[in-house]
Amino acid sequence: KLDGAHAVAFERVADTKKGVYHIHRQIIPMPRRGDGDAKKLAEDFQTAASRSSFGLDELDPSKPFQPSSNERFFVVDIYDGDTGAKTRLARVEARDAPGRFAPLHFGRDLLAAALGEPHKAHWKACEKSQAEEVRLCDALKGLVGEETSS
Repeated sequence: KLDGAHAVAFERVADTKKGVYHIHRQIIPMPRRGDGDAKKLAEDFQTAASRSSFGLDELDPSKPFQPSSNERFFVVDIYDGDTGAKTRLARVEARDAPGRFAPLHFGRDLLAAALGEPHKAHWKACEKSQAEEVRLCDALKGLVGEETSS
């Protein structure tokens, strides 16, 4: 459980226009804004996917997510900070499937807007100094009970 926040983890794996298989992973804490917040985030992902002309299927989060190497995918796990429950939504299709797929910045755009900070959709707006990254990593390790190392 997260005190006063939810966590959203998403991953997008797909070929680029340059023929490179690109993996994009993000884990973003989302401040709790009211009852049903985590459910609303899942609905927001479904609505945004529909607007982008692709669908997201709800999957059983207790089962491993294991797409094959010849598939592209977008998967999002939404962890409810109040209950500890997890919702998993995904789009999995053949790497060469025709039609629209999750845009590269789909998850970041949606979550930056939900945070009320649309400028953070671009990763460069979120860069930290190395010292700040070390401090944040050490703080996270402390939260999950791992020893810190320098």
